[in-house]
Amino acid sequence: MYADRYYKHSGTVPPLAIVKALLLGILAAVPLAFVYAYIIVYLPIISVLTFLLTAGFGAMVGFAVGKVMHSGKVRNNTAALAAAIPVGLFALWISWVAWVYAVLHRGDSPVEVGVLDLVFSPAGLWKVIGLINDKGAWSLKGATPTGGILWAMWAGEAAIIVGCVLLVAHTMVHDPFCEACDRWCEEHKSFAVVGPTHKDVLVPRLEQSDYGILTELAGPEGDAYTQLDLHQCSQCQGNAALTATRVTMKLKKGKQEKEEKVLLRHLILSPSDLAIVKEKLARTAPVQEEIAPG
Repeated sequence: MYADRYYKHSGTVPPLAIVKALLLGILAAVPLAFVYAYIIVYLPIISVLTFLLTAGFGAMVGFAVGKVMHSGKVRNNTAALAAAIPVGLFALWISWVAWVYAVLHRGDSPVEVGVLDLVFSPAGLWKVIGLINDKGAWSLKGATPTGGILWAMWAGEAAIIVGCVLLVAHTMVHDPFCEACDRWCEEHKSFAVVGPTHKDVLVPRLEQSDYGILTELAGPEGDAYTQLDLHQCSQCQGNAALTATRVTMKLKKGKQEKEEKVLLRHLILSPSDLAIVKEKLARTAPVQEEIAPG
């Protein structure tokens, strides 16, 4: 019912930005794949660090794609994903090439197989992967996974790599864009902090411009609060986009961990709405001074 109250991209896709994103993503994936592969090969066992490295590899490739699309002002989520998918698949494939190459050249008696042999012989690459699967590649809690178990673990690794490429690339072009000024809106993180609430309480009232709810929430309660973030063009200072996130601090294994749940994302506030919001928040929560009054 209130879909028009939320920011949506215009759908603009500068063609050159997509082409550049594809090329840079592919170029970045090659050296990153070899660094990732060699680290994985020489890790003694699979561990949490292994999964972090896998996610990090995908994230860095995704960052390269997303950075170009952000600079090229791509405002189309479908196009962003369409550009990230082939790069993610390429990153997965080249990581296999690099990993197999590293495995074959490990030890005192390396197999004389060049990188280009693996690149231009998909059948040969697949055959070597099958042989490695039969014998196992590393240990897990004293055991060496092979066969179906190892295939499943490799499938999980593939999902992480491709998934991280898509997630990071998409996130980098997800923020609101000011079409009038042809620039990305500036983010004001923690624009204000109010008390904890729930989606079914906060969202309906904000969608109906009932900003009195912000006064009612008062300040944080214990280890829970609601963080308000704002996006606004720093040039024209026109409409703003409000995001509300419930934050809960929990003690896990002796450490404080932050749990976040987005309650609403990019609710459009006109300059007059923003002025009212600021007035309501001034009664309960400090507001960053650099935000334009609208």
